Amino acid sequence: MENQLVNARSDLTQTKKQADTSQKQLNHSTNDMESLRNQNTLLEKQNKSLAAECEAVKNELFEVKQQLASSQQREATLKMHLEKHAREMNQMQAMISRSEKNYQVSSSESN
Repeated sequence: MENQLVNARSDLTQTKKQADTSQKQLNHSTNDMESLRNQNTLLEKQNKSLAAECEAVKNELFEVKQQLASSQQREATLKMHLEKHAREMNQMQAMISRSEKNYQVSSSESN
């Protein structure tokens, strides 16, 4: 009987040690879980911030592309006007040259 009591006490002590160890592991796991929750919350905030920044950059890129397209259109229009005016100048220069030749011819004939 006394031997059984000693064995029971020994088992009880061993069980308490195991319970303490399990409780410590549970507390450690709980702390780890809380730390992971905090990290997850922080990452979610960072993700939202980056998503908002990404959206702003997309909008800015869209606006810049529109400005580029508009600038290219204006450049093409200006080139067309420049070519038109260059042709008109060449035509006027040719007319001036012909007029000068005609004047020289008529002046020579008058003399």
